[in-house]
Amino acid sequence: MACMDGRAESGGESIVRGILIELGYLVKDIQAPVTSIDTARGPLRLDILLQADDGSLVDLEVDGGEKYENLEMKGGSPLHALMRERQREAGITARGYKVVRVTVAQARDRAWLKARLSVYGVYPQG
Repeated sequence: MACMDGRAESGGESIVRGILIELGYLVKDIQAPVTSIDTARGPLRLDILLQADDGSLVDLEVDGGEKYENLEMKGGSPLHALMRERQREAGITARGYKVVRVTVAQARDRAWLKARLSVYGVYPQG
């Protein structure tokens, strides 16, 4: 309960953040705003912000199927949702962030998650 944060945009993000905390990772922020390269779109928000050992910032994006399957969520087809998400990620990387994408199912495999994050230089703190 001490780790609850109303800024999370989905239950999946909260589950993954809880797993990270259990594993000893330092979560720097959630829903961290980043200036979009397309200023008309407004700021982008990073799901879970982590820091690599070299000081670089890593955006852990929690992927769920809802934004691709639910046509009422942001409107349009799954193809358009995918294209929007790719453009969003391009904007995040253009600002210097590394992006790691995981699903809740993948994050539940703690060994897999630790191995994936280590590729980006992110390790548990304890």
